[in-house]
Parts: sequence; structure tokens; C-alpha cells
Amino acid sequence: MITRRYYKQLIFSALVLSAVCSVLILIKTLSLQSTFLLLLLIVLISSFSFVIIFLHISFTTPFRLISESLNTNSTDPIRPLLKTQNPFSSIATLIVQSFNQNKSLLHEINQRKKAQSTLKEKESLYRTLIETSPDAIILFDESGKIVFYNSTASSLLGFELSSGPNEHFKFMEPLQLNILVNDVKACNEKRIRAHECSLCKANGISFPAEISISLIEQINNEETRFIGIVRDISNRKEMENEKNKIEQQFRAAQKMEAIGQLAGGISHDFNNILGAISGYADILKHQYHNDEKLSKYADMILTASTRAADLTRKLLTFARRGKLQFCAIDMHEMIEETVDLLRHTTNKQVNIRCHYDTTEAVIKGDPAQIQSAIVNVAVNAFDAMPEGGNFEIKTEVCQMNEDSSKSKVYAVTPGRYLKLTLKDNGAGIDTVTQSKIFEPFFTTKPSGKGTGLGLSSVYGTVKSHNGYIEVESEPGCGASFTILLPAVSELPSSLNHSDEKISNHCCKQKIMIIDDESSICNALKEMLSWMGYSVCVFCDGYEAIDYYKLHSNEIDLIILDLMMPGLSGKECYRRLRNINQSVKVIISSGNWLENEREELLCDGIKDILQKPFLSSQLAKSIQKVFGDG
Repeated sequence: MITRRYYKQLIFSALVLSAVCSVLILIKTLSLQSTFLLLLLIVLISSFSFVIIFLHISFTTPFRLISESLNTNSTDPIRPLLKTQNPFSSIATLIVQSFNQNKSLLHEINQRKKAQSTLKEKESLYRTLIETSPDAIILFDESGKIVFYNSTASSLLGFELSSGPNEHFKFMEPLQLNILVNDVKACNEKRIRAHECSLCKANGISFPAEISISLIEQINNEETRFIGIVRDISNRKEMENEKNKIEQQFRAAQKMEAIGQLAGGISHDFNNILGAISGYADILKHQYHNDEKLSKYADMILTASTRAADLTRKLLTFARRGKLQFCAIDMHEMIEETVDLLRHTTNKQVNIRCHYDTTEAVIKGDPAQIQSAIVNVAVNAFDAMPEGGNFEIKTEVCQMNEDSSKSKVYAVTPGRYLKLTLKDNGAGIDTVTQSKIFEPFFTTKPSGKGTGLGLSSVYGTVKSHNGYIEVESEPGCGASFTILLPAVSELPSSLNHSDEKISNHCCKQKIMIIDDESSICNALKEMLSWMGYSVCVFCDGYEAIDYYKLHSNEIDLIILDLMMPGLSGKECYRRLRNINQSVKVIISSGNWLENEREELLCDGIKDILQKPFLSSQLAKSIQKVFGDG
């Protein structure tokens, strides 16, 4: 570019010189002096032109190229200057170096900006992780002075922590903190060491926590610092406690099942004994009713055996399992029966009083469950009155509306309820205990004195009957349990308990007795013989089967014990049916057969007698079988 412009300037100069020479030729005729002056003028003009051309070539063009390069921020315009040997070549070189340095500097700035942006993102991420962590994170030094904490720390502990010079772990005992810190330092490890401890919130409430402390690596001899991660383990402790409760409940359930089996076995044997006692007493009462003294003694024996049988029945009721058997219950009758049981089995120094403020006390429920609930509340009340006191049972009908139902602790359907109040004047229950009183396995009794299942089973019974239960009490002022059960207008079917006189009569039917208890066999034989039946007795099932094979056409009815050693009652019945499909059998048993009753009746059993039974019950059952043809 410079060479072309240089040639243009030379051509221009040559033209100027040619013009000057032409002028000189034209003025040859002029004087010498004029010629000299004109020549001098031409020389000056030519020199000035050369100077202008030189300056233009040497300075104006490089400056223009440099200016263009600086304005466009590009090295392309000044690249020709780099090839020249004039001073502008150095300037162009410096400019190129400057541009390169600027590029390098801009690249470094961009890299730093990216690094700063990445650092900010990571810092924001770490801060978010720390601030949103469910655990409290606290940075502190050896003395316990807090350097940093997250928001969870303040919300968990209930007050704002401070990183001031005098702020330390307010929520932990200094000695406890020192033990944890020394433990970490002694191990000379950076790993986190977890410890369970109890921490205290600002409001004074303590809670179980797990604190994990790790040593932070020191840089440039900085002060030793620790990071503590505090976790509230209340839920975990509750789950562990719940797990322990479930395990205890499982063991208790196994224990209760074993007790139920034991109760069933004991009641069977006990009812067999009572069957013989009540049977002979019944025979004495009917055969020697003219002897006033003997009849009186027989009544006393029957009363005692009936009471014993009732206790056995209740024992089986508490031990039985299965679905709830809902039926109409007259609660006043139920209460009287339960009170009679309590008076004979519990502290006789407690005065039991009943107040019935309603004549309509009918509910629908499981009699055994309802009675068990009343007994459990009563037993706890009696335990609260070891020196005696008053226990009051009160009934009344109340109407639960929408507002009153919503005011209860748990949902209650509005409607008509029978209100049962069980009140004592014992030691009372404090507020903390009241909040746990219906929890399974919770008990205030000494070890071995209670299982903690009584009131929890009461709560379960009331809930399963769509009722409501609450307790009101103060220490030293006794306790009052209020139970609401849905009331119904249906009256329970009553059983005729009247003792009908059985007269002996002449009949030709022959009855076979199969029972492993000889006392039962003898008592039944006496009863049936007195009633006029022909009787044969067998204490062994195999012998009875062999006899029946030969005399099945002579036997009109068989009274069979269900629980026998060797050949069981069910197996014996099966073999009897194989001999005679139309055999008539009455089952007698000392166990409750509620779960098997339908199965036995569907299998062809004519009736079931629960031991112990009286002659009137036996006569009715036999007449029922013979009446069916």
C-alpha cells in the first residue's frame, strides 16, 4: 500500500518538474535576474512539495493505519507496518502485543468470572443444603463458642443462637459438651462420632437428641473448630418404644392365650366336679323335698355350686376369643350380675352402690365384653382404695347433638346414648397419667402387679361398640369414668330361670350315658332313673361303641361327653353315626362351645348341655329331642 502511494507521489513530482521546465523554456527571453528569482521560487516550491510528500509518506499514512487499528480493535490495518524498518514498525509491534495481552487478560477475566459464578452457585447450593437440612448444624470452637449455625438450629432449640464472643452452647451442659469434644480429640480422627444425649430448649423442655461431632482440618495454624450436627430423635425413640410395646403386646397375647387354654382346661374339670355336686344336690332336693332340713341343705349346696359355676363361666368369658356376639343387653341386669361377682371376688371393704336414673337401659353389644369393661374399671378403682371406700355405678340416658359430639376428643355419632358413670373416692389420677391411662401396657402398679391391659381393653371395647369413654380425676379426689354406649329400644330376650319341679313318670325310652367322669355318670343315672328312663352307663368310648353295635335298636338317646381321653367325643359320635345314621345324641361339655355350636348342630347333634346342669335343664333337653321325633 505504501509503495503504490509513493509511486503516485513521484509521478506527481515529475509532472510538477515537467511543468517547471516548461515554464523555464517559456521564459528564456526574460532577464537573468528575473530568471534567477523564478528559478529560486521553483526550487522552493519543489522542495516544499517533496517535504510534504515525505511527511505524508512517512507519518500521515502510518498514523492513519494505527488509528484505524485502534478504532477497529484489530491488528489487520497495521500488519504492513510490521514489515517496514521505520519506527512505526516498533509501535505496530507494541500495539499487536498490547492487543494480545488484552485478549489474554479478557480471557482470564472471563475465566475468573466463570469461576466466581460457579463458586457462587456452589456456595448457594451448600447454603441451601445447610439451611434446608432437617438437622441443626453448628460450628463452634474448643470452648464451645458458636461460629456458625443454620436456621434449623434456632427453630429446633427454640431461640436464636448468636455467634458473638460470649455465646456458647446454651442447650447443653458444658461438662457434657467437653466430654464429647475431648472424645473426638482423643480419637485423633476427623470422622463424625455420634452420641445420644438430652438437650434442652429455650422453654425448658428437654428432648432426646443425637449429636454428631467432627473435627475440622486446621489450615495455617487456625484455631481448632468442630462441626456439630444435632438431630431430634424423639420420633425414633417413639418408634422404638412402640416397637417394644408391640413386642410386649405380642408376648402378652401369647401369655393370655396360654392362660385362656389353661382356663379352658381348668373350667372343664371344675365343671365336671360341679356337675356331680349340683346333680346329687338336685336329686336330693326333688326326691326328699318333704324333708325340710334335707331340702334346705340341698338348696345351700345348689346355691354354692351355682355360684362356683357362674365364676367358672365368667373365667371362660374372659378367656374366650372370637367375633363380638352382639345382642340386646339390659344394662341394669348386667350391672347387678357384675356387682354380685365383684362383691364375692374383690375387696369387701369397698361399698358398692348403684343408682339407676333411667328405666330404659338397653344397649346392643357383646355381654362378655361389656361386663369385662365394667369389671376392669372396678378393679382399678378398688386398687385405688386399699383401705376401703365407695364405688358408685350410675346410669342415665343422654342425647348427643352435633355440637356436643364435636367437643369430644374423638368423633362420636350424634344420637341417644346410655351414660354409665363409674366413680370412686380413691387416690385419684394426675394429669400426666390421665393422658396415658388408655395406652396398652401402661400401668402405675408395681412390677408383677398389673399388665397395663385392663383400661386399654376397656377403651377398645367402648370404641368397638361405637361409644365414648373419658375420665375425670384429681389426685386425692378419686376418679370418675364416663362411658357412653348407643341406647336401643329393643328389650333383651329373657330366659326362664324358674326351677320347674320334675316329676317321675313312666317311660319306655332307654338312654345311654358316655362320660369318662364316673361321678357325672352316676349322677346322670340317678336323675334319669328318677325321671323314669332306662339307663346304661359307659366311662369308656370304645366299650360304648362295642355295646351300641349289638344294641343300637334298643338305644333311643345318647348323652355324650365331648372331652374324653382316648376316643374323643367327636370321634365317638362319628362312629355311632356309621352304625346308625339316625342316632340321637345330646352333647354335654364343661367347656364353652359357642364357636363349635353351629357346626355340631349342623352335623346332626340334637342339643348341647353346658355342665353343670340341673335335672330341669336335662329334662327339657330330652323332651326337646323326643318331641322332634
